[in-house]
Amino acid sequence: MLVGSRNLERGEAAAKEVGPDTRALQLDVTDQASITAAAERIRKELGRLDVLVNNAAISNTSKLPGMSVQDYAKLTRPSNVSLDEVRTVWETNVFGVLSTPRAKTPVC
Repeated sequence: MLVGSRNLERGEAAAKEVGPDTRALQLDVTDQASITAAAERIRKELGRLDVLVNNAAISNTSKLPGMSVQDYAKLTRPSNVSLDEVRTVWETNVFGVLSTPRAKTPVC
C-alpha cells in the first residue's frame, strides 16, 4: 500500500501508522512533475495500481493557527475570498483530482 503526501516526512509518519507494508509516496496533485514522478515510481516498483483512492483536498490556504471559528468564517465568506484563493482550492480539489489518474499509471 502507498500513502501519497505533499510532504514526504508526514507521509512516512502516516505510512508507519497504517502498517508495516505501507510506503510513503511524495505526491502533490497540483504539480504535474510530482504526479509524473509518482506515476513513474509506481510503474517501476509495482507495475500497476489495483485501486486509487484520491482524497486530496483543501478548504483554504489562509487559516492561521489559533484563528477563531468566527474569524475564519468571516475570512472565507464568498464576498471576502480572493479569486487567487478560490483558484488554489479548485486547483487542488478539482483539477488535482482529475490529473492524478490521468498520469498514465497502469491501473488493474
